[in-house]
Amino acid sequence: MPAGFSLAGGSRVGLALRLVEAGTNSPTRDVDVVETARPGTLGDVTNLGLTLGEAKQPLTRVRQVVVAGQARDHAASR
Repeated sequence: MPAGFSLAGGSRVGLALRLVEAGTNSPTRDVDVVETARPGTLGDVTNLGLTLGEAKQPLTRVRQVVVAGQARDHAASR
């Protein structure tokens, strides 16, 4: 079944955000930061945009991933 559709005939509105580290000497790394979906269609104005909680989640996760990468790189250089 294609992503975004349910067996009940309704559709879902979703967002996926992936952080990709590139330009390093090591293989490219990627991390799925957040994935969210809710019932509705793009025509339903109540489902447009993100809730406050959904908007904070990617920022928090990006910070975690960046700090972990910096710590990993620092440890490797010691």
